[in-house]
Amino acid sequence: DYYNGTENLSGYQLKSKLHDIISAKPISWNYGDLQTFYATTDVDRYYEKDGSLLDMYSEIPTGPDAYVYNFSQMIGSANAEGLGWNREHMMPQSTFYSNYPMYSDLFFVIPTDARINQLRSNYPYGIVGSTTFHTFTNTSKIGNIAVPNATYTGRVYEPINEFKGDIARSLLYFAVRYEGKLGSFNFDTSVDPTKDQNPLNGSEEQAFEKWYIQMLINWHNQDPVSQKEIDRNNYVYQIQKNRNP
Repeated sequence: DYYNGTENLSGYQLKSKLHDIISAKPISWNYGDLQTFYATTDVDRYYEKDGSLLDMYSEIPTGPDAYVYNFSQMIGSANAEGLGWNREHMMPQSTFYSNYPMYSDLFFVIPTDARINQLRSNYPYGIVGSTTFHTFTNTSKIGNIAVPNATYTGRVYEPINEFKGDIARSLLYFAVRYEGKLGSFNFDTSVDPTKDQNPLNGSEEQAFEKWYIQMLINWHNQDPVSQKEIDRNNYVYQIQKNRNP
């Protein structure tokens, strides 16, 4: 009965009804509590299957990972990969001025290698073209954008194909869950396309710029929901009492 009331709705009406449903339960914990929660929500039961931390930024799905983390190896910063992990806001925390409840929402705050997190900075997700600045151990990378029709021309972080759908659906969750707040968030209206790093467009309905929505939909279609993502949705629900529609 979780999605009762969504029948026969479409478009913005459906999005708003989903918002009402998934925002009904308050998030009542601190940012510091996430480390404990990750030991339930982000366990590698799918690749190494060894109970280590599952990091989408460094996981190598086709073979052994270059490094693995346990849940006590959280650090603040790192000058190389493999030294520890920390908490990554898939929508940078500067977007919402580090305010709660966004700051500790398990659906888009995930554990990742500390060095990759640092280098990703506030860059949006995207497709990297011929100019690459960093290539990481699992072949995720940072470089200049090559997304069709993008109004932004700067650097982006491109995750590996295995997790593009997971990331797209997390960002679409953000747009639904925080409807009503999106217009107050920090989005860049600069006419300089190298500086407009934030893909929000300031609206409550569309939320993201059109080129970004199309990319997320493409990623969603290319990488359908996996058992790992279904399980994480269920684990987060046990803690946070809401779901990613």
